Amino acid sequence: GRLARFMGGESHIDFIGRSRMWLILAVASLVICALAVGIRGLNFGIDFTGGTSIIIEDASASFTADDLRDALGGLGVGEASVQLTTDGAGALISTTALDEVAGVQQREVIGALAELTGTDRERIEVSSIGQRWGQEISRQAVEGLIVFLLLVTVYISIRFEWRMAIAALLTLLHDVAVT
Repeated sequence: GRLARFMGGESHIDFIGRSRMWLILAVASLVICALAVGIRGLNFGIDFTGGTSIIIEDASASFTADDLRDALGGLGVGEASVQLTTDGAGALISTTALDEVAGVQQREVIGALAELTGTDRERIEVSSIGQRWGQEISRQAVEGLIVFLLLVTVYISIRFEWRMAIAALLTLLHDVAVT
């Protein structure tokens, strides 16, 4: 059928003749993505910004995300992102870093959450990530990406020609930006 002919290279679509249309579509998709990022911004997780992740499992009491936010707000934890599990027996809470003065604030938060959800204190998992760690990981990832792209460019330039390397990099940048 048509799919077999297409996969075998027997297409009647004039891709080269329509290159102007493909360029317009590519630029339009980049503009739409840039506007979306400009309007909504990027939502970095605590891995990049630093903060505290609290996982609640096996809750026996019923609660809502607003109940959890209110309980945290009463303890001075202002910003909290709360996601409930589908079965309602757990939650994932991401907050800004909890102030650790000998662990007092963290103990208070765990106690309040355990009381609200009916969970044992031991079933509440707390992980803290510092902002410097996220910055360091991000810096290393960018450095690794730059080295990788340079090596790929050199390889394609040697194996094919430099114009192919430029085209491959531009295509990769387009795909990453749209994604």
